[in-house]
Amino acid sequence: MQSYHGVWDSFGGVYDGATGRTADVLISYDIGLDLKMLHDLERVKGRTNFQYRQGNTRLINIEYTDFLLIDTLHTYEQLATELTRHRDKVQKYLAFHDTTGFRFVDEIQTNTDKKGLWPANC
Repeated sequence: MQSYHGVWDSFGGVYDGATGRTADVLISYDIGLDLKMLHDLERVKGRTNFQYRQGNTRLINIEYTDFLLIDTLHTYEQLATELTRHRDKVQKYLAFHDTTGFRFVDEIQTNTDKKGLWPANC
C-alpha cells in the first residue's frame, strides 16, 4: 500500500493485512486537534510518513490515495458529501466505520429526508 488517507475522529493502525506491508504515507484529516491521537500515532508509526492535517473534510481536497477510511460524523449528509468530494481520488479501497449501528439512522438530529450511512453509500 503506497498511500493511506484517513478522514476520521480516531485511528487504530497503519497496516495492510493483504500484503503485510505498512503504508508508506498516512495522512490524517480531522476538524479538531487531538493531541493524544497525534502522540499515539507518532509512537507507533514506524517507517510510515505520518502527516496530520486539520480541516473540514466536507471542504478540503485530498491527494490520490490507495485507501480511504471514513470515520467522521455518522450522518447521511456528511457521508454523501465526503463520498461525492473524495471518491474519485481513491484508487483501490474505501472503508467505513460504524456502518451497522448507523445504517438507517443519523448520529445526531438532522433535517434531511434520508437518514443513515447505507443510503449515502448508494
